Amino acid sequence: SFGGLVVVEIYLELRRRAFDGDRRATRALSRLKCLVVAGRAPPSSHSGVGVPLRVPTDDEIKEVYALADDKTMQSEAYQKVALPRLKADMAADARAEARVARRLLVGSSPPEEEAPGDLRVVVVGGLDDPSFPPADATKWRSLAADHFQVRFLPGGHDFLVKRYADILGEVVNQLSPLVTTTTETAAPASKQDEEEDAAAKDDDDSHPPLYGVRWEHVGDVDGPLEEEEEEEEEEESALLKIPTTR
Repeated sequence: SFGGLVVVEIYLELRRRAFDGDRRATRALSRLKCLVVAGRAPPSSHSGVGVPLRVPTDDEIKEVYALADDKTMQSEAYQKVALPRLKADMAADARAEARVARRLLVGSSPPEEEAPGDLRVVVVGGLDDPSFPPADATKWRSLAADHFQVRFLPGGHDFLVKRYADILGEVVNQLSPLVTTTTETAAPASKQDEEEDAAAKDDDDSHPPLYGVRWEHVGDVDGPLEEEEEEEEEEESALLKIPTTR
Protein backbone atom coordinates (compact mmCIF):
# COMPACT_ATOMS: atom_id res chain seq x y z
CA SER A 1 0.00 0.00 0.00
CA PHE A 2 1.69 3.23 1.13
CA GLY A 3 4.94 1.30 1.43
CA GLY A 4 4.75 0.36 -2.24
CA LEU A 5 4.48 4.03 -3.19
CA VAL A 6 7.47 4.87 -0.99
CA VAL A 7 9.52 2.18 -2.74
CA VAL A 8 8.58 3.62 -6.15
CA GLU A 9 9.58 7.12 -5.09
CA ILE A 10 12.94 5.93 -3.78
CA TYR A 11 13.52 4.03 -7.02
CA LEU A 12 12.71 7.08 -9.15
CA GLU A 13 15.01 9.21 -7.02
CA LEU A 14 17.84 6.72 -7.50
CA ARG A 15 17.30 6.93 -11.26
CA ARG A 16 17.45 10.72 -11.12
CA ARG A 17 20.63 10.72 -9.06
CA ALA A 18 22.24 8.14 -11.32
CA PHE A 19 21.41 10.27 -14.34
CA ASP A 20 23.07 13.24 -12.59
CA GLY A 21 26.28 11.24 -12.22
CA ASP A 22 25.93 9.91 -8.66
CA ARG A 23 28.06 6.74 -8.74
CA ARG A 24 26.55 5.40 -5.51
CA ALA A 25 23.05 5.64 -6.99
CA THR A 26 24.28 3.94 -10.17
CA ARG A 27 25.71 1.06 -8.14
CA ALA A 28 22.52 0.78 -6.11
CA LEU A 29 20.44 0.55 -9.29
CA SER A 30 22.75 -2.12 -10.69
CA ARG A 31 22.02 -4.26 -7.65
CA LEU A 32 18.27 -3.71 -7.75
CA LYS A 33 16.68 -6.72 -9.44
CA CYS A 34 13.02 -6.73 -8.43
CA LEU A 35 10.50 -4.08 -7.43
CA VAL A 36 7.22 -5.21 -5.85
CA VAL A 37 4.24 -2.87 -5.50
CA ALA A 38 1.42 -4.43 -3.50
CA GLY A 39 -2.00 -2.91 -2.95
CA ARG A 40 -1.17 0.53 -4.34
CA ALA A 41 -2.71 2.05 -7.44
CA PRO A 42 -0.52 4.27 -9.61
CA PRO A 43 -1.06 8.04 -9.34
CA SER A 44 -4.23 9.15 -11.03
CA SER A 45 -4.46 11.86 -13.66
CA HIS A 46 -5.90 14.06 -10.89
CA SER A 47 -2.63 14.03 -8.96
CA GLY A 48 0.41 16.22 -9.43
CA VAL A 49 1.14 19.87 -10.10
CA GLY A 50 -1.50 22.38 -9.06
CA VAL A 51 -3.96 19.78 -7.82
CA PRO A 52 -5.10 19.83 -4.16
CA LEU A 53 -4.16 16.76 -2.16
CA ARG A 54 -7.02 14.39 -1.55
CA VAL A 55 -6.97 12.52 1.75
CA PRO A 56 -9.59 9.78 2.30
CA THR A 57 -12.43 10.65 4.64
CA ASP A 58 -12.98 8.85 7.95
CA ASP A 59 -15.71 6.77 6.33
CA GLU A 60 -13.43 5.77 3.44
CA ILE A 61 -10.67 4.85 5.87
CA LYS A 62 -13.15 2.73 7.83
CA GLU A 63 -14.47 0.95 4.73
CA VAL A 64 -11.20 0.35 2.88
CA TYR A 65 -8.03 0.96 4.86
CA ALA A 66 -8.76 0.21 8.53
CA LEU A 67 -8.34 -3.58 8.18
CA ALA A 68 -10.26 -4.05 11.44
CA ASP A 69 -13.69 -5.34 12.44
CA ASP A 70 -16.54 -3.08 13.56
CA LYS A 71 -16.04 -3.84 17.25
CA THR A 72 -12.40 -2.81 17.06
CA MET A 73 -13.18 0.38 15.16
CA GLN A 74 -15.76 1.39 17.77
CA SER A 75 -13.29 1.03 20.62
CA GLU A 76 -11.75 4.00 22.39
CA ALA A 77 -8.25 2.77 21.56
CA TYR A 78 -9.01 2.77 17.85
CA GLN A 79 -10.61 6.21 17.90
CA LYS A 80 -7.85 7.85 19.93
CA VAL A 81 -4.77 5.97 18.73
CA ALA A 82 -5.24 3.97 15.54
CA LEU A 83 -7.47 6.35 13.56
CA PRO A 84 -5.23 9.44 13.96
CA ARG A 85 -2.25 7.38 12.85
CA LEU A 86 -4.14 6.05 9.85
CA LYS A 87 -5.16 9.58 8.87
CA ALA A 88 -1.55 10.71 9.16
CA ASP A 89 -0.49 7.80 6.92
CA MET A 90 -3.17 8.73 4.39
CA ALA A 91 -1.95 12.33 4.33
CA ALA A 92 1.65 11.19 3.84
CA ASP A 93 0.48 8.85 1.10
CA ALA A 94 -1.29 11.71 -0.68
CA ARG A 95 1.85 13.87 -0.59
CA ALA A 96 3.97 11.00 -1.92
CA GLU A 97 1.44 10.37 -4.70
CA ALA A 98 1.71 13.99 -5.82
CA ARG A 99 5.50 13.75 -5.98
CA VAL A 100 5.46 10.46 -7.91
CA ALA A 101 2.78 11.84 -10.24
CA ARG A 102 5.04 14.73 -11.18
CA ARG A 103 7.66 12.20 -12.29
CA LEU A 104 5.43 9.69 -14.05
CA LEU A 105 2.58 11.77 -15.45
CA VAL A 106 3.85 15.27 -15.97
CA GLY A 107 7.12 14.06 -17.42
CA SER A 108 9.51 16.02 -15.22
CA SER A 109 12.13 13.26 -15.48
CA PRO A 110 14.67 13.53 -18.32
CA PRO A 111 14.07 10.91 -21.03
CA GLU A 112 17.54 9.53 -20.36
CA GLU A 113 16.34 8.25 -16.97
CA GLU A 114 15.34 4.94 -18.47
CA ALA A 115 14.44 1.92 -16.38
CA PRO A 116 17.15 -0.74 -16.05
CA GLY A 117 16.53 -3.43 -18.64
CA ASP A 118 16.91 -6.32 -16.20
CA LEU A 119 14.65 -4.90 -13.48
CA ARG A 120 11.57 -7.02 -12.70
CA VAL A 121 8.49 -5.08 -11.64
CA VAL A 122 5.71 -7.07 -9.99
CA VAL A 123 2.35 -5.48 -9.16
CA VAL A 124 0.00 -7.31 -6.79
CA GLY A 125 -3.53 -6.26 -5.90
CA GLY A 126 -6.85 -7.39 -4.49
CA LEU A 127 -9.61 -8.23 -6.95
CA ASP A 128 -12.22 -6.37 -4.89
CA ASP A 129 -10.04 -3.52 -3.64
CA PRO A 130 -11.91 -0.26 -4.42
CA SER A 131 -8.69 1.73 -4.02
CA PHE A 132 -6.90 -0.22 -6.78
CA PRO A 133 -9.01 -1.38 -9.74
CA PRO A 134 -7.29 -4.15 -11.75
CA ALA A 135 -7.59 -2.08 -14.92
CA ASP A 136 -5.21 0.50 -13.44
CA ALA A 137 -2.37 -1.96 -12.82
CA THR A 138 -0.78 -1.54 -16.25
CA LYS A 139 -0.17 2.15 -15.51
CA TRP A 140 2.83 0.99 -13.46
CA ARG A 141 4.28 -0.36 -16.71
CA SER A 142 6.58 2.63 -17.16
CA LEU A 143 8.67 1.50 -14.19
CA ALA A 144 10.04 -1.50 -16.10
CA ALA A 145 11.86 -1.75 -19.39
CA ASP A 146 11.04 -5.40 -20.12
CA HIS A 147 9.97 -7.55 -17.19
CA PHE A 148 6.52 -6.52 -15.95
CA GLN A 149 4.04 -8.80 -14.23
CA VAL A 150 0.62 -8.25 -12.66
CA ARG A 151 -1.17 -10.58 -10.27
CA PHE A 152 -4.49 -10.03 -8.52
CA LEU A 153 -5.58 -12.12 -5.54
CA PRO A 154 -9.02 -12.64 -3.99
CA GLY A 155 -10.06 -10.01 -1.46
CA GLY A 156 -10.24 -6.28 -0.99
CA HIS A 157 -7.52 -4.08 0.47
CA ASP A 158 -7.33 -6.59 3.30
CA PHE A 159 -5.64 -9.07 0.94
CA LEU A 160 -2.40 -7.50 2.22
CA VAL A 161 -3.13 -9.18 5.55
CA LYS A 162 -5.16 -12.23 4.57
CA ARG A 163 -3.06 -13.26 1.58
CA TYR A 164 0.37 -12.24 2.83
CA ALA A 165 1.69 -15.78 2.26
CA ASP A 166 0.77 -15.54 -1.44
CA ILE A 167 2.44 -12.15 -1.71
CA LEU A 168 5.58 -13.44 -0.03
CA GLY A 169 5.53 -16.49 -2.31
CA GLU A 170 5.39 -14.22 -5.35
CA VAL A 171 8.41 -12.28 -4.09
CA VAL A 172 10.34 -15.52 -3.52
CA ASN A 173 9.42 -16.79 -7.00
CA GLN A 174 10.75 -13.61 -8.56
CA LEU A 175 13.98 -13.48 -6.56
CA SER A 176 14.95 -17.16 -6.54
CA PRO A 177 16.21 -17.29 -10.17
CA LEU A 178 18.23 -14.13 -9.54
CA VAL A 179 20.08 -15.18 -6.39
CA THR A 180 22.76 -17.32 -8.05
CA THR A 181 23.18 -14.97 -11.01
CA THR A 182 23.51 -11.91 -8.80
CA THR A 183 26.04 -13.63 -6.55
CA GLU A 184 28.18 -14.76 -9.47
CA THR A 185 28.12 -11.52 -11.47
CA ALA A 186 28.27 -8.91 -8.71
CA ALA A 187 31.51 -6.98 -9.08
CA PRO A 188 33.41 -6.01 -5.93
CA ALA A 189 33.46 -2.35 -5.03
CA SER A 190 36.46 -0.52 -6.46
CA LYS A 191 38.84 1.56 -4.37
CA GLN A 192 37.21 4.69 -5.79
CA ASP A 193 33.79 3.44 -4.75
CA GLU A 194 35.03 2.77 -1.21
CA GLU A 195 36.60 6.23 -0.99
CA GLU A 196 33.36 7.86 -2.19
CA ASP A 197 31.34 5.89 0.36
CA ALA A 198 33.69 6.99 3.14
CA ALA A 199 33.51 10.62 2.02
CA ALA A 200 29.72 10.51 1.91
CA LYS A 201 29.57 9.14 5.46
CA ASP A 202 31.79 12.01 6.65
CA ASP A 203 29.58 14.59 4.94
CA ASP A 204 25.93 13.85 5.68
CA ASP A 205 24.77 16.85 3.65
CA SER A 206 26.53 15.75 0.45
CA HIS A 207 23.55 13.55 -0.45
CA PRO A 208 20.36 14.16 1.53
CA PRO A 209 18.60 10.97 2.64
CA LEU A 210 15.92 9.55 0.38
CA TYR A 211 13.62 9.33 3.36
CA GLY A 212 14.31 10.62 6.84
CA VAL A 213 13.35 12.96 9.65
CA ARG A 214 15.16 16.19 10.38
CA TRP A 215 14.70 17.54 13.93
CA GLU A 216 14.58 21.33 14.18
CA HIS A 217 14.87 23.38 17.35
CA VAL A 218 11.73 25.52 17.67
CA GLY A 219 12.73 27.45 20.78
CA ASP A 220 11.74 27.15 24.40
CA VAL A 221 8.21 26.05 25.21
CA ASP A 222 6.30 28.34 27.57
CA GLY A 223 2.92 27.96 29.15
CA PRO A 224 1.04 24.96 30.60
CA LEU A 225 3.89 22.51 29.95
CA GLU A 226 6.11 24.33 32.45
CA GLU A 227 3.42 24.05 35.14
CA GLU A 228 3.06 20.32 34.45
CA GLU A 229 6.81 19.84 34.73
CA GLU A 230 6.87 21.69 38.07
CA GLU A 231 4.07 19.45 39.38
CA GLU A 232 5.97 16.34 38.26
CA GLU A 233 9.13 17.59 39.99
CA GLU A 234 7.15 18.18 43.21
CA GLU A 235 5.70 14.66 43.03
CA GLU A 236 9.16 13.18 42.50
CA SER A 237 10.51 15.14 45.47
CA ALA A 238 7.66 13.88 47.64
CA LEU A 239 8.37 10.30 46.60
CA LEU A 240 12.02 10.66 47.51
CA LYS A 241 11.01 11.57 51.06
CA ILE A 242 8.91 8.43 51.57
CA PRO A 243 10.88 5.92 53.67
CA THR A 244 11.27 2.49 52.10
CA THR A 245 12.41 -0.87 53.44
CA ARG A 246 13.89 -3.87 51.69
